Amino acid sequence: MDFSNTSMTDLAAIIVRHLAELGIEVVLVGGLAVEIYSSNLYLTKDIDLVNTSYAPAKMLHRAMAELGYYK
Repeated sequence: MDFSNTSMTDLAAIIVRHLAELGIEVVLVGGLAVEIYSSNLYLTKDIDLVNTSYAPAKMLHRAMAELGYYK
């Protein structure tokens, strides 16, 4: 998948939705959460998610690989 023209907010939504479909619940934290909350007064270049379902790392790696991301 090519996400090069996808906004950070949209990309976070895609990732969160994909993980939720696999039963992995996450919460957006960090800079992107601040960026959204502050209406872009703060800008970031990463997406920080907390694994609130305590899914195993292997499950997360597999889920992210399905989107084209690898560790």
